[in-house]
Amino acid sequence: MWERIRYAIAALLLFVAVMVMVESVSAQENDPAGKPLPVGRNSPRATVFGFLNAMDDIVGERISASDIPATRARALGCLDMDGLDGPDAERQRAAAWDVALRLHTVFAFAGRPRSSEVPDSAGIGEALSWAYPTRNGELTVARRDRGWLFTKDTLNSTRRIITLFQEQGAATVELNTVGDQVRERFPALARRALFLEHWQWLGLALLALLAWLGHRVVGYVMATVVGGILGKRGWLGGAADAARHAGRPAGLFAVAFLLAFLGPMLELPVSPTDLNKWVVVIGSKLFASLGAVLILYRLSDVVGARLTIAAEGTESKLDDQLVPLIRKSMKILVTVGGALFILDNLEADIWSLLAGAGVAGVAFAFAAQDTIKNLFGSLTVFLDRPFHVGDWVIVGGVEGTVEEVGFRSTRVRTFYHSLVSVPNSNLVDGIVDNMGLRQYRRFKTTIGIRYDTPPKRIEAFCHGIRRIVRNNEHMRQDYFEVYLNDWGPSSLNILVYVFFDVPDWDAELRERQNFMLEVIRLAHELGIGFAFPTRTLEVEATPERPASAPNRRTDDELSEVTDRFGRSGDLARPGGTERFSSRSRGGGEEEARGGE
Repeated sequence: MWERIRYAIAALLLFVAVMVMVESVSAQENDPAGKPLPVGRNSPRATVFGFLNAMDDIVGERISASDIPATRARALGCLDMDGLDGPDAERQRAAAWDVALRLHTVFAFAGRPRSSEVPDSAGIGEALSWAYPTRNGELTVARRDRGWLFTKDTLNSTRRIITLFQEQGAATVELNTVGDQVRERFPALARRALFLEHWQWLGLALLALLAWLGHRVVGYVMATVVGGILGKRGWLGGAADAARHAGRPAGLFAVAFLLAFLGPMLELPVSPTDLNKWVVVIGSKLFASLGAVLILYRLSDVVGARLTIAAEGTESKLDDQLVPLIRKSMKILVTVGGALFILDNLEADIWSLLAGAGVAGVAFAFAAQDTIKNLFGSLTVFLDRPFHVGDWVIVGGVEGTVEEVGFRSTRVRTFYHSLVSVPNSNLVDGIVDNMGLRQYRRFKTTIGIRYDTPPKRIEAFCHGIRRIVRNNEHMRQDYFEVYLNDWGPSSLNILVYVFFDVPDWDAELRERQNFMLEVIRLAHELGIGFAFPTRTLEVEATPERPASAPNRRTDDELSEVTDRFGRSGDLARPGGTERFSSRSRGGGEEEARGGE
């Protein structure tokens, strides 16, 4: 129930964050009064080039007759025709098309502004107008309820500006652009399909092909050069592949250069789709920013590879544990910083996005409590260091070797060779049994020998095992136990309780085998037989072998035998046989060497 409530609250907070971001973005597109600006007149650049492109289509006869009314309406929509004054006001209102033609003629005399010279944002700081200066007057667009429009003062001055240019003997400016040359030499390519002319579609396809080739060629060259230089110097050792991958994103800079240099030649429309902005401005910035971010992202792999090589050359396991975390931290920082860098280059309002992200962060933190607990668990692992990479651990029923410690979980390779991810929060709240930090590795077993083994052989066998322990430099010398310990169902059981002084499990298995083989050889030399579950059937008598008379003893004889095992009896050996007796426990015992 609590889980559902938590996720419901998180969803509500996330919805609020999205609404905040939507409001912040929509506020950029609205005028001070809160009214949305029409598409195609939402910036000075959209209005100026939308008007010029529409007039070029009509005057240059690039469109069919059926498209002329809509195109003319789009051009006239860029003019502020309200409030025209002067003696020609009534005629200008009645002949709005004449005003549009005169404004188009003024641009023909004065020359057109470059796309980069005209602002493309809805608000230019606190300014609500923008003016294009000519030698005979300014052409101004201002923000109105209907969007950015050519002002009435500009429209009223068009006749005067044209007269001044004519008196000065000026001629219309020949743009001599790629589009003009194509339209003059190949009229068929000047026909319009959808919202572009045929030659512009071909130009976009050619630009895409050149961008792809540039990306591949530059990326290959940079990858070869960078990988070759670092590989020859031996700085990366076996990690030259990471350096080659780091050079490949450099091809994106070639794409950005081609879009910025060749894109304006296509004369893509500014209105209504603002394709010129998306291809030339946003496209070039996006690819350049993305290239820089990807290079930094790949360089984090290069640094990580170099750190891995350096960590392998040290005896400490802490650096082996830190390298994966450092590499992941660098990638996260590059990804977050790169996203903000790209948004900033695309002229997005980062502060508004961050404000919305703050609310979203609350929702995320509320819904991802377990993830945050795991993150703090990883910090605890590094500060407390309950284990290192390569240690044999037992955590919550999972037993294996630690391979990697991450932000969210720790990866343990089990002895079945499966990979188990243990949440780091379990490492904080649970019990971690680090088998790899043991100074000694215990070996406890029971050796079963046959019931018919003589006592002296049993004592000699136990004594021999102790001598084997003392003679092995890989076994603990100050404490061990070897004694006849129990009567089993079919064997006499000898307890062997020893410790190995070895660094890892492989060495433990090797030394355990050596120890057990020594015990087996000792048993063979002493004639000791190892017992196994058996059942003996005794036949009292057969026709060929009658039963023998039982060995009956009197009570006095039985009492005499028991007295011989009592105090000062000739059969009593309370400390064991003198030859194999010991005066202290385990490794501290002193052998009685009498007769040896």
